Amino acid sequence: MQSYIKSISGTLLLAACFVPSLAQIKPAYEMTVNGVKVIVQPSGNEIVEVLTVFKGGVQNYPADKAGIESLAITALTECGTKKDSKNSFKDKLDKVSAEINGTAGMDFSTVTLNCIKSDLDLVWPLYVDALTVPLFDTAEFSRIKQDAISRLKAQASQPDFAISKMAKEAAFKGKDYAKSPTGEEGTVSKLNAQETHAYYTSILTRRRMLIVIVGELDRSIIEKKVKDLTELIPEGKEIKLNRYSYTPAKNSFAEEKKALATNYIQGITSGPNRALRISMLIPSPCGFFMTVSSWKSEPIMVCHMPLKPVSMADSLPIRRSRSRQPARINILAL
Repeated sequence: MQSYIKSISGTLLLAACFVPSLAQIKPAYEMTVNGVKVIVQPSGNEIVEVLTVFKGGVQNYPADKAGIESLAITALTECGTKKDSKNSFKDKLDKVSAEINGTAGMDFSTVTLNCIKSDLDLVWPLYVDALTVPLFDTAEFSRIKQDAISRLKAQASQPDFAISKMAKEAAFKGKDYAKSPTGEEGTVSKLNAQETHAYYTSILTRRRMLIVIVGELDRSIIEKKVKDLTELIPEGKEIKLNRYSYTPAKNSFAEEKKALATNYIQGITSGPNRALRISMLIPSPCGFFMTVSSWKSEPIMVCHMPLKPVSMADSLPIRRSRSRQPARINILAL
């Protein structure tokens, strides 16, 4: 979560370097409204962006329900609300060129509002309705579910996606991070509107929420709008966020046969909390040298190469730039 917030700050700082008017941006500040942490970054311009974050990500649901949070977040803006049909909801946004959309990830999901400051009073009620009284219309839900299945089928045919999925499942076998936020074709196809609506209701609690606002708005206005939103949401139970690190038990090599013109290879090893560069020498008929980077404690990196892999896992010389200890690595290949 901290890395996500830092990325927002980084984007703003980068913008300030190129747009003189942004160089005088006021510092960010925090407040708590109805038990929900709110982070505010004045923007110095007329654009307002609001992100409501739901913590937990893949730990919120079992493996056989993978994809349910992604469908739920999509349904908020694609299935209408109790006050507007999907078309009415979209038309009201289009009239002022505003956007409300959402995405589900490994650690959290977000629902985002983007509009001009002068249109916020018109768009905010739509945002509140999407979050608090979504409709989950059966016909619209079937449409977005079929769209999700079509995307999953398309991804399954992409080697880059397949090798990354294989690596993640190998690294975090039996853990939450082995799940995909978008799910599998088999899990998504079994979901229905009623079940997904009930799931969304279960995660719609103030203790799971964090709100980030980027915009030039008075503090009193922000407090009132967030209070109006959060008063409609139950407090819920405290959530304990799981954190995983990955350390291979031994060097290993696994492959999956696929009819591809190019061999895809991905290596996974552990990394520290700060960025670290690792140099690896992978033996091959032609020789191959690879430098990779790791951020946080996520599995490292990826290399694609059109070389036929040889038996190498037990003799990989791997050198860490800040440690004299050899690192173990898992190699996977398509």
